This record gives sequence, C-alpha cells and structure tokens, in this order.
Amino acid sequence: MSRKVKYATVLDVDYSIFFDEENDKRKSPSIELEQPAWETLVESDDRQLINQFEDDTNDKAMALMERGDDVIRILLTGLVNTNTTENLYYISNLLFFTVKEYRADVVPIFERLYRVEAADHILPFGHILTALNRNKDDFFIVSKLLTIATFLAMNIPQVDMEDVNSIFSFCKGRLENLETDDKIKLVVLTNISVLIKKKEYRAFFEENRRIIKILIKHTDYKPKMNEQILYQTLNILWILTFNENIKKRLTLTKKTLVRNLCYILHVVGKVKIIRLSLALLRNLLHEGDNGEVMIASGIMETLRNLHSRREQFNDEDMNEDMDYLETNLEPIMNAMSSFDRFRHEILSEKLDPTSPVHKSERFWRENFSKFEDHDYDVLRKLIEIINNMDNDPKELALACWDIGEFVRFHPRGKAIIDKIEGKIPIMKLLEHESEKVKGESLLALQKLMVTNWEYLQQ
Repeated sequence: MSRKVKYATVLDVDYSIFFDEENDKRKSPSIELEQPAWETLVESDDRQLINQFEDDTNDKAMALMERGDDVIRILLTGLVNTNTTENLYYISNLLFFTVKEYRADVVPIFERLYRVEAADHILPFGHILTALNRNKDDFFIVSKLLTIATFLAMNIPQVDMEDVNSIFSFCKGRLENLETDDKIKLVVLTNISVLIKKKEYRAFFEENRRIIKILIKHTDYKPKMNEQILYQTLNILWILTFNENIKKRLTLTKKTLVRNLCYILHVVGKVKIIRLSLALLRNLLHEGDNGEVMIASGIMETLRNLHSRREQFNDEDMNEDMDYLETNLEPIMNAMSSFDRFRHEILSEKLDPTSPVHKSERFWRENFSKFEDHDYDVLRKLIEIINNMDNDPKELALACWDIGEFVRFHPRGKAIIDKIEGKIPIMKLLEHESEKVKGESLLALQKLMVTNWEYLQQ
C-alpha cells in the first residue's frame, strides 16, 4: 500500500481536545507555576545565568546562541536535583517552552550535550527519563518530558538504541499498568506513533513481545473507551505491519487482533477508525489463516454495509481497501466449509445467535465427528465460554445449545463431554439470572442424561 502517513508535530499536540474536561472527574487541579529557589539547585554562576534567561523574554534565541549549552544543562540538571513537585513543574514547563519555541536553535545544543555524555547516557535522555520515572503518574510531567524525549530522539542524528529503548520501556510500563490514566496513555501512544516513524526504532517491537500483546489488548473495544486512544493504537499497529517480522508476530496471538478489528469495523462509526481498521486488515489478510478468521468474524456483511456508505466516506483509500478485502476474501469464503466458519466463530469467542448453522440438524449430522479434531478445541472453547458467568447471556445460552446438539448427534458425545469436564460448568448455569440461560443449560443437561433424545421428544 503506497499510502503516506501523516505525523502530527509531537510538540504541538493539544491533548485536552480529546477529553471532556467538564465531566472528567480525574481532571487535574490548575497548576500555578512559580520560579524555583535556584540557589538550592545550582551553583551561583549558573543561578545568575538561568535567572537572566528567565527574565530575557524578548530575545531568548540570542541567549541560547551565546550560552545555550549552559542553559540547557542547567535545566536538565534541575529536573533531577529538585525535590519538590512545584519546582519540577516549573522547570519542565520552561524546558518544554524553550524546545517548542526555539526548536531549530536547541537541537544543535542538545546534540552537542548528547555527544559529550553519550557514553554514560546522562544528557539529555538520562536526566529526562529519571524525572519521568519518578513522576510516571503525573500527566503534566509526562506530557512535557516524554514529548521532549521523543522530539530529541527524532531530531538528534544517530541516537543510541539504548536511549530509544529506554523511552519505549517507559511507555510500555505506562500502557501495561491498569491504573494509568487515559490522558497519560494517550500521550504515550502519540509519542510511540511518532517514534516508529524511524524504521530502525521499530526493532524494539521485534524484540519485545510483551508490548505487542499490550497494544493488541488496547484494541479490545468497549463502548465507553476513549476512541482517540483506540485510534492511536490502530495507527501504531498499522505502521508496524510494514515490518514483516512484526506483522507475523501480530497474527500469532490467538488471532485476537484480527477478530478485534472485525468487531471494531462492525460497531464503531468514526470514519478515521474505520479507515485504519480497513488498512490494518488489508495488511494482515494474507498472513496465515487470517482470511478465514475475518470471514468467521462476519467481515463480509460488515463490508457490504460499509459499501452502502461509500459516498458518505468520499475516501479513495477506504474504498480501495474495501474493494481489495472483498475481492480477496470471496474465494476464501467459497473454499471454506460450514464447519470451518463455525470453528472460527467459536474460537473467536464471539458467538453469533443469528448464524443458521447452530440450529441446522444437517450441520450437526454431517459434522459431529469434526469436533474431535485439534484435541476437541471447539468443545473446550465452548466450555470455557460457559465457565465465565460474565459472558453475554445470549452467548452462554448458545454455547449450551451447541454442546447439547453435539451430545445429541455424536454416538460418544456424553463420554467426550465427561472426559473434558464439561458437565459441571453447565450445571452451574442453572443458577444464572437469565431465564434463557437457565433453560438452555437445563436442556443441555437433559441431552447429556438421556440415551435417546428423539424418543424422549416424541
């Protein structure tokens, strides 16, 4: 796909537009920035210089040109020497302002400092990461310092991968922590999406499987999730699919990503998310049996629905992706048996009550023996679904029905379900709050206990 990626200038992102500040109970109180007591942080000569730099509102560019190395070194040192949050806010903000407003002037300064300290990884990345790790749950600090680190990693020539990996490791830690605020997650994801613009930086994702799993987990769409977080996650994953090794790894995690993308495509209405989901699915289509997984996840119907909105989208890339997916999935669907589609549906853990095979006697009569394949993986997955009382009642009821039908048609069905310990989970559903679930679990148990179900029905 010869599509150009547009990267936002990371220094200019306004994260507040992605959150409802009035209703956000986690909103940080307003921060008043006061000049720190520099005498406790730096030597007297440095104190005089930094005071002059703060006061010189008219020509900071000239100050940076004349003694910029010393100014930046003082600010970086202040990040790690201060022991109060107020001082850290002020220094972080001043450093961020300096980098943002005078970016062309400060990059050569940071590069010189980096070359001097490169062996020890102290300046600038060491001090910035130290301050970040000390304040990893503070949105103000993370939004300022992580953005500076990203900007420098993208603009200082030949940054050591050890320093880049330190930035990625900080990001990974924030994403895998369940308590991390959504605002911080968005900052982290935005910065990752910028860093991976450099192909060589993507090596971190080849070597760290954990971060791949974390990103895939962030594609598990829930109705109240922040859609900008989802968008940035999809953007990162899409960029990573242009690395063949990472693309293979993305499809090895139980096909979760492909199933999540199909679900997102089905339920999310935001065009930019639909666009990225289509692009991602296109890039993943020919990896392994992803095509079969997409079909079993109902993508063909979703594509047909999206086709009806082509004029509304008015997006050449989206239309091309839709056509590509439909054209390449059609022969795969024609080659798949009804059991193949049924198996992928069950393994996806997204059971479809509208699928006709569940109620088709012909399907069960012709395919009951195939349930023994792959160490009974379909039956084991059905039992796993039943074991989770928090699952959708419609899916629980359907899983009970499927097990009951298997027992009804397979000559050794009862023995197999006993062998894989499926009876007790079904019995537990007799206490479920849903009458539909209780009824289907009772019906499944009756099929497990009788010898001739057809005679009993008569």
